[in-house]
Amino acid sequence: MEGKSFEDELEEFVAGVITGKKELAIERKMLLMSVASFALLLLAGAGAYEIYLKNISEIGKFVPYLIYTAISAVALTAAIAHYYAHRRQFACMEGMMVGMTIGMMGGFLFGAIIGATNGMFVGSVFGMAIGMVAGAWCGKCCGIMGLMEGLMGGLMAGTMGAMLTVMMAFDNLALFMPILIASCLAIMGCFAYMVHETAGQREKEKAIGFAAFFALALLLSIITAAAMLFAPRSSAVVL
Repeated sequence: MEGKSFEDELEEFVAGVITGKKELAIERKMLLMSVASFALLLLAGAGAYEIYLKNISEIGKFVPYLIYTAISAVALTAAIAHYYAHRRQFACMEGMMVGMTIGMMGGFLFGAIIGATNGMFVGSVFGMAIGMVAGAWCGKCCGIMGLMEGLMGGLMAGTMGAMLTVMMAFDNLALFMPILIASCLAIMGCFAYMVHETAGQREKEKAIGFAAFFALALLLSIITAAAMLFAPRSSAVVL
């Protein structure tokens, strides 16, 4: 009997997450917590704007990047939480992919956002910090090799993300940013499928609760917004 194609398996995975298939309970929980966290971050951001942010001059130009920050914070939190639910079940190669993917996506997303608003130096340092910490912490599930992959992924992607948005400052950056965010989200969606198909087929552990999930997303959003609004800004930035 001929096995299912990759496309069919992926379609079943997506449908199962949406419909709440028992085998995909953790993935569905990640999705629901992501949606709820993003909505709460938008509400918190609107409240912060009314109380404080509207008094900052030219705040309007930062609003799209604050929204990108919320999206990125939730996406990275979901990836970390998904890893955490299977953290003791990864083989060496799988753990290396976990460290590299989370390190690169975290570094690239946050490096690109801060690079666009503050310039190459601050964007690189900030992207590296987020990517290397997240990548190393998740990659260490398989030992030093995964930890190194996380560190290297965060290092490369943090600098590359900032470099990309600085280089595109005069070339339709505002149009490119949604494409970049969507592309990174697609990769992280593939990461969720990979985790389910590998470690997810083994023994499952308890996933984190919504309070911890939202707290991490909120922390990432706050420190990114603070860097965006108050860190030094390069003369190369055109915002």
